Amino acid sequence: MAKTFTDGSQRDYDRLSRITRQFHHELADNGARVSITFVRAFDKDDEPQTSLKFAGASAYAIVKLISQERKLRIPFDAEIKVDGFLWDELTERSKDALFDHELSHIKVVTDAHGAPLMDDQNHVKLKLVPDDIVLTGFFNVIRHFGTDALEHQSITRAMESAANALREMISETAEAAA
Repeated sequence: MAKTFTDGSQRDYDRLSRITRQFHHELADNGARVSITFVRAFDKDDEPQTSLKFAGASAYAIVKLISQERKLRIPFDAEIKVDGFLWDELTERSKDALFDHELSHIKVVTDAHGAPLMDDQNHVKLKLVPDDIVLTGFFNVIRHFGTDALEHQSITRAMESAANALREMISETAEAAA
């Protein structure tokens, strides 16, 4: 499989900057620098293919921290790699949401008093955090064991959390309108 890599456009970086300032103040306030790389993969017949995988599954994007060694050569602390073909199919708001999701993985490392820690090159130290919603499993297990299947329990918890978040959003919207 052949892959091509391209840097994000100015519009992409403007979008990332806006989402960072709007929702990820700790990254913006501490000068975290995030690059964007679009990846496009092609099979042997030059047909588009899924280019990114995470834990064996296709992914729209993945985020990685830049190593100390690489920081000597490139001016970034983290990199978001985006499947370019999937990106092209997203709405503008979905693109915003995708960047918000990837930025949500990046957290500033702080000391016991909440002050950001710096690395050897005086850049803010970052760490990656996992998704707080994770759904994995097999539908066959749910078919076999119903509500006793851990997959069913995980999906149920996620649906309840999503419903609660939606109720909070509706309540906040109603309060703002009043």
